[in-house]
Amino acid sequence: MGNNAMNRHQYTADDSFCLANQDNGLPDLYDPKKISTILQYDLPRLHFQLAIILILTHSLHYFLLKRLHLHRIASQILVGILLGPSLLGRIGNFEATLFPPQGDIYINVLARIGFIFFIFLWGVKMDPKMVLKTGWKGWVLGFSAGCLPLVVCLGSVTVVFRDTIKHNYTKEMLSRVIATQCLVSFPVVASVLVHLKIINTELGHLALASSLICNFIDISTSAISTCLKYWGLGLEAVMIMQSSLLLFIFLLFSITFVKPLSYWIIKQTPKAKQAKSVFIVVMCIMLLLSCLLADNIGLNHEVGAFIVGLSVPDGPPLGSSLVDKLEFLVEGLLIPVMVTYCGTKVDLIHLYDLHFIKCIWLAIVYSLAVQILSVLIPALLFKMPPRDALTISFVMSSQGIVQLSYHLFLDTSEIFDKETLTMMVLSVLFINAAMDTLARVAYNYSYTYAGYKKRSIQHGGVYGELAMLTCMHHFDDVYAMKKLLEASIPDDKSSVLVTVLHLEELVGRANPQLIDHNFGQKATFSSGSRSQQVFEFFTSIEQQHSGLVHVHFFTGMSMFKFMHQDICSLAFKKSVSIIILPFHRKWNQQGKVISDNFNLRTVNSNVLEMAPCSVGILIDRYKIHQSSHAVSEQYRVALLFIGGADDREVVYYGKRMARSPGIHITVVRLMEPQQNSNDNRQWEDIMDFETLKDLKVGGFNMEYREEVVKDGVDTTQVMHEVQEAFDLILVGRRHNESLPQLSGLSAWSEFTELGLIGDIMATSDINKPVSILVVQQQITKR
Repeated sequence: MGNNAMNRHQYTADDSFCLANQDNGLPDLYDPKKISTILQYDLPRLHFQLAIILILTHSLHYFLLKRLHLHRIASQILVGILLGPSLLGRIGNFEATLFPPQGDIYINVLARIGFIFFIFLWGVKMDPKMVLKTGWKGWVLGFSAGCLPLVVCLGSVTVVFRDTIKHNYTKEMLSRVIATQCLVSFPVVASVLVHLKIINTELGHLALASSLICNFIDISTSAISTCLKYWGLGLEAVMIMQSSLLLFIFLLFSITFVKPLSYWIIKQTPKAKQAKSVFIVVMCIMLLLSCLLADNIGLNHEVGAFIVGLSVPDGPPLGSSLVDKLEFLVEGLLIPVMVTYCGTKVDLIHLYDLHFIKCIWLAIVYSLAVQILSVLIPALLFKMPPRDALTISFVMSSQGIVQLSYHLFLDTSEIFDKETLTMMVLSVLFINAAMDTLARVAYNYSYTYAGYKKRSIQHGGVYGELAMLTCMHHFDDVYAMKKLLEASIPDDKSSVLVTVLHLEELVGRANPQLIDHNFGQKATFSSGSRSQQVFEFFTSIEQQHSGLVHVHFFTGMSMFKFMHQDICSLAFKKSVSIIILPFHRKWNQQGKVISDNFNLRTVNSNVLEMAPCSVGILIDRYKIHQSSHAVSEQYRVALLFIGGADDREVVYYGKRMARSPGIHITVVRLMEPQQNSNDNRQWEDIMDFETLKDLKVGGFNMEYREEVVKDGVDTTQVMHEVQEAFDLILVGRRHNESLPQLSGLSAWSEFTELGLIGDIMATSDINKPVSILVVQQQITKR
């Protein structure tokens, strides 16, 4: 009896505990009927939502939409529609389980925070000085794209839609729709330019500058409209003055506190190091405080994030550290969550007022047409090529994450109803895909130099002036270029115009830069910077060969995947005959590979495809210990000749070098045992004979000899002998792979950008300080 009473007493206590929990609103963990799934709890459900969103968006993009050249935002919106009430949300309890209404608050907060940091990072990447550097063309396009569509569309809304507007609600909603449709955003334009791979072109620079001006106009308009809104509400003058004072305090806070704090952090950061994590935390705190202050003033909190981002100097060390530590989390997780969350709001089933939907789409199409024309007409008046004018019109009319954030804000504020929000999210999807596709069709950067006249050493003549562009990424590349440059100076009758381009990776910045240091921009050098060292080195070469060498120095800051555009564009403007690129692989003094940069290899391959002149890739083993190499007063250069346009270009380069004192040229022709009777080969043989006929008689410090080789093994043996005896070897890149001299070599090819001969030279295991220049003559037909 005692035990039974004790058990009854224990049961009663447990039961009372459960009832107490139920009264307090806590989940009943003892009732199995109420535990249907783990997704009823907020944290596991949020984890599952994030996992589903990331898996589906990445899968859809990489397996389907990337092949269609669509932007990543398209896959994120489509996944949101898939998970929303239009498709999977109609199946059973899918929506109630995975995206219940009470769980919206958590994913909404993540989306908001993600967008705040997204705008902040883009503000950090921007350079406000770019507005001052923009020419009058950028200012006109910026004002036309930022003001004209808004004024025209809002001013004519009652006239254009007078037959469709039935009540004031429709008129007000159309005004909201037009206002968001006419928005031009710098982050959206920059992302479109990156996606189209034209951000480094002149067209890309103009679009960036114009969109940045549009953003400043939008911020100014937002501040003015806030004051007018308070005035229209009939508020007292004291409240209006208070709002204006808070706005002034906010701008003063950004200028007098955030910017000096940023420069103080930069001073505390050692050279070539990233900012400390505590400084990153401090900047994040400043960001959140600025958003809070902007929201209390009456501005959108995104405006506060953008202004604070502009106050942070772009580039290293602070700007690059912020981007490096925050960008992956923001653009890799939070922004896809925000875009997909907007997609889940699309409801294609419950559409009732078809007349209202028709009005919305008419307003969208009308505002888009006006926006395109507001950029297209001024661009054509500036005498831009029609294709370029169309491209910049499509790019600046595109929509993306910024527009989606405004739609989400208006939905949260209950200004947009479900039908309007559905149409607006779909408009972002369609406009982004359409503008991206039209811009891609209108502008094909691969044909930029297709009609360019012949620019090569062969067509420039042996005795003429040589214009060359030398590119370098590290200071070690300078020593490799020095001897080649000195060997390219023939005599006092011919000069060499050297355009030096020091390439740096763009970090912590949005706009690529090409700095001309010969026009008062030397002050951009920081003390002890790599660009300064390179500049001083080539200046000393120019002074040493006064009157024969003229150096023009540039620094290009860009992402690796767009560096080739800077190189080709500068070569086009300077009318150079050959571009010299450093090989992506480096060796130490013992002949071991110490660096193998895939990004630099990609740059070289892209330049070979679209260069407006001849291209040479310099493979340098200068660092290898020279004790095993016999010291000679003469600089010994070998030319390997098999036949073809590239080999003929090499010979003409060698003829020019032979006029330089202290240079001895040896032309080694690799002959096949029996001559091929193919008609094309006969014509090639004729041109090869005309190129080599004056070498066979000797002279000009040039020696000619022939080697008969049966197959690729004999060719490899000759190349190894040449590598042991010479300081510099010139070879052509492209050859007919069916020739007996090259048989069997293609099976071992590793670096296709070097051709078969250059590949063997680069991969062979030698311990000699020899350099190899692989030359490709200009491609005039694409």
